[in-house]
Formats: sequence, C-alpha cells, structure tokens
Amino acid sequence: MPKLQRRRFESALELSAPSDVLNREDILEEIMKKAIFCAFGLAFLATPALADDYWVVQDSSTKHCRVVTEKPTTTTTTVIGNTAFKTRTEAESSIKTTKVCTTD
Repeated sequence: MPKLQRRRFESALELSAPSDVLNREDILEEIMKKAIFCAFGLAFLATPALADDYWVVQDSSTKHCRVVTEKPTTTTTTVIGNTAFKTRTEAESSIKTTKVCTTD
C-alpha cells in the first residue's frame, strides 16, 4: 500500500474509532432509557391489580359510615352491602347514596 493511501486509511481509522465508541454509548443510553420507561410503565399498569378492595362499613354505635381496605371481622362494625369496591371513589360515592349512612 502506498504511503499516501496508508496515511488516509490510518487517519480514517483514528477518526472513526472515537465516533464508534460514542455511537455505542448513545445506543446503550437509548436502550437503558427505553428499559427504564418500560419498567415504569409496567409498574404503573400493575399497581391497580395489586390494590386492595374497598369496603363501606358502619360503626354500630355511632351509625357513621367509612371506607376501609379490609373486610371487617369485628362485631362493632357492619359491612354495608356485600360488594367490595375497586376504587376508593366508588366506595365514597356509595356512602353518599346509601340511606343507612349518616353524615356529620
């Protein structure tokens, strides 16, 4: 290989080596960003599936209703309806429309 061509070839290698490393770093960074984004997306979607059910219960002595996340097993509270609600908002709406629940 003539000297001139060899110099061009070597200079081309010198220039491409740092850009290849930079390019690989950019690709790895992009992959990591996508992996993190996917992990947060899965966590966001899985959260409602792991959530508790909400129950409307009435205190036997005060007759006031409240929302709890576990079905009560004590005799001091009574479950209003036999339905567990999927969201707290649904349970609170049920309190407003249930006649046996009184408000403060």
